[in-house]
Amino acid sequence: MAEIGESIMARVQYAMNKLAKIKGVQVPGFQPPHFKEFVVNFDGAGKTVREINKALLARAFSAARTSARNFLNWAAAPFTA
Repeated sequence: MAEIGESIMARVQYAMNKLAKIKGVQVPGFQPPHFKEFVVNFDGAGKTVREINKALLARAFSAARTSARNFLNWAAAPFTA
């Protein structure tokens, strides 16, 4: 079980590092350790969460729900797995 958990956390860290290199994207929104899900701030991306989720789905990525209403100072902050 520990090996599975470590593998998941490593993949999440990899995804966060890749996303952080995209202009206009801030990752993560919070600093604690992440397991499967993390907050991505798309404020500087020039796209809505809906547009981003649609593009992800077109590439067979499962997009998560938006949490922008929970983070009022962020225009778009979906949880991503």
